[in-house]
Amino acid sequence: MNNSNIDIIYGHDLFLVHGVNYVTNMLLHGKSFFEKHNLKLCNIFYSGGVFDCRINSDIYKNSEVSGSQARSYLKRTFIGFLKNSFLYKNSLVELLLVYYRMVRPAKKTISNYCKYRDSKGDYIIFQDALSAFFYFKYNKDNIRRKTILILHTTEDLYECIKKDRPFFYSNKCMFRWYDKMEQTAISNVDKIVFLSNRAAHGVNSIPNVKKNVIYNGIEEFTFEKVPHSLINLVTVGSVLERKGQRYIIEALNLFTKEELLKIRLYIVGNGDDYDYCRSLVRQYNLEDYVVFTGLCKDVPDVLKSMDIFILPSASEGLPISIIEALRQGLFVLVTDVGGCKEMINPMMGDIIQRDPKDIKEKLSSILQSRERLLEAGNFSKRMFEEKFTLQMMIDNYVNLLKAL
Repeated sequence: MNNSNIDIIYGHDLFLVHGVNYVTNMLLHGKSFFEKHNLKLCNIFYSGGVFDCRINSDIYKNSEVSGSQARSYLKRTFIGFLKNSFLYKNSLVELLLVYYRMVRPAKKTISNYCKYRDSKGDYIIFQDALSAFFYFKYNKDNIRRKTILILHTTEDLYECIKKDRPFFYSNKCMFRWYDKMEQTAISNVDKIVFLSNRAAHGVNSIPNVKKNVIYNGIEEFTFEKVPHSLINLVTVGSVLERKGQRYIIEALNLFTKEELLKIRLYIVGNGDDYDYCRSLVRQYNLEDYVVFTGLCKDVPDVLKSMDIFILPSASEGLPISIIEALRQGLFVLVTDVGGCKEMINPMMGDIIQRDPKDIKEKLSSILQSRERLLEAGNFSKRMFEEKFTLQMMIDNYVNLLKAL
């Protein structure tokens, strides 16, 4: 039987460290599962070119995840300056940011796709709506490929725009332009994949016949625990206001000196609020209790010595970082956003508010018992095995593709 080919299209930088790229990387890791069903991953088209899945098995293997520290520092400093400037806080500036950070890269991605001369996939998995929009607008090869769009959103399709670009969102004319592109993409693709039941049920504008729920998944293995005397807390993700790392730091400031001597917080990631969070740690004299790792190429290696995972995010789809924490057997504290509540139960996790007092209260309750942490670890691993393995994820995509 001949193989059917699959292309993935994502209208951004493929090598940035964030959730959408991790999901793409997991699809790549699962290419052997696809091949068992006569499906072959061929190419990933992105704003910088074409990534050949046939000769590569990992997006980050040969890339510099950390990049230039000096360039990263200058970028954060510049963005920090702009955010505090009145020039930044208006709809025109945010329109330019939306165009140059989202629209232009998506358009460039589809230009790369249209110029590609080798054979293209029978199926396309879009990782963003704008790329799908430009595909249907500019692709003229007259071949009707089967298409899937993964929406990495909550039940509100525009939650990230509302939070990250509030002036753009509030400008009806500007937002109508963006909304038209997104809705055109949604109406033209064959199927929509949501990452959680909450998101799928909450978006009423999309017909149910188009909706599908597929949880993210990762490989099935567990790193052996590294013995340690302290109780280690970890948060993983881009260091942004939306992710809420500052609330964890503020919660630590509510602990007594004696309590702090028993714990360490590890902040894994980088982002616009990185320097602000470091200054907050200095302000509260918490330097001895908080470790900033920066960008980390091997998060599972960090998790080997962790006990509790915390993510006080304001917006999520279905975070890979939580799945990694479950696989490693950590207790999980998350906000009730996106699909996070579907990933835990009271035996191995709890819901927190984006409030330092609530985070401190929940942490204090857990820290009183190492036995509870050990017991919770077993439930976390079981949750991972039942819902979030890579094979389950790929099998679900295979079933969806085969049904098109």
